[in-house]
Amino acid sequence: MRPVYAAPLVVHRHHGLGNFLTGLRRAVRRVIWSGAKVLGRASLHTGGNILTDIVRPSDENPRDIVWRREVELLNNLIAKLRGGATRCIRKRN
Repeated sequence: MRPVYAAPLVVHRHHGLGNFLTGLRRAVRRVIWSGAKVLGRASLHTGGNILTDIVRPSDENPRDIVWRREVELLNNLIAKLRGGATRCIRKRN
C-alpha cells in the first residue's frame, strides 16, 4: 500500500538572496514612507505658520520670519527623531 501523502523529491524552499532583499526592501520602504509623512506634515504646518506670521502686521522682516520658523522646524524634527514623541500613547486594557 502506498502512503497517502508523498513529498516531492525536489523541495524549493527559498529564493536565495532575492527573498532576503525583498523583505529588507519592504521594511525599509515602510520606515522611509512614515518618515516622509512626518516631514510632509511638519513642512505644511511650518508653511502655514510662516504665512500667518507674514500676514500679521509686524516690524519683523519676512526673511527673519522664515529663518525663525525653519530653525523651529528642524528642532522639532530632531526632537522627534531622538524619541521625544509628542502624542500620547494609551495603555490597552
